[in-house]
Amino acid sequence: MSIGEKEYKFKITVVGDPAVGKTTLIKKYTTGSFQKDYISTLGAQFSNYEEKVEGKQVKLFIWDIAGQEAFEIMRKKFYNGSSGAIIVFSHAPEELKSYDHLEKWLKELQRKIEYEEERAYSKIVIREYRNPSNFGVIENPDAIGKIKGPCGDTMKINLKIEKRKIKQAFFWTDGCGATISCGSMLTKMAMGKTIEEAAEITSKKLTDVLGGLPDEHLHCATLAVNTLHEAIKKYQFYSRII
Repeated sequence: MSIGEKEYKFKITVVGDPAVGKTTLIKKYTTGSFQKDYISTLGAQFSNYEEKVEGKQVKLFIWDIAGQEAFEIMRKKFYNGSSGAIIVFSHAPEELKSYDHLEKWLKELQRKIEYEEERAYSKIVIREYRNPSNFGVIENPDAIGKIKGPCGDTMKINLKIEKRKIKQAFFWTDGCGATISCGSMLTKMAMGKTIEEAAEITSKKLTDVLGGLPDEHLHCATLAVNTLHEAIKKYQFYSRII
């Protein structure tokens, strides 16, 4: 990897019933070889894989987690820090029951996700991204702001303005949960305000209303507020021309 080239790292957890082929699947993907004999995984095994994707170096740290019930408590600890999970089941006649257990694995992963969310985010942030307000676009908006943040997330805000007051505010983003929360709350804060009042909204004010954000997600609030300010500036600019 050349100096200055950005590297992306992801931890991937692979789970499923015992003996469904998790280890074999990982070995085939990471080394190209195939393991015919079944060897029970004790706790967890670790593999890594890297590849260039669209010119960017991507590293996967793949954790093969034992499926036996005896490892349930230990297994949950291995989920920490995961960017994604793969649930494996088998089509083999003697293992078809593993398909019936997919719901069990999904629920276990979901419980872990919810636990981690509640540790990291306020109840307001969780509420806003699970049930966002004003998500979408406005037909024939009076102002549009669109910015792609340094993290790669894009935020778009549409405004309907009457007599310099924001009557409607909608947002769209392809970003993470924190970005969705920021867009949802910000549009609610902006509606009913004059454009001058809305222009005074800062990322600090937004973060405070949300009950705080982890340091690594403060940029999500900055992205949302900057997008709103861009929409307002465009409206003010074109209003002067007209």
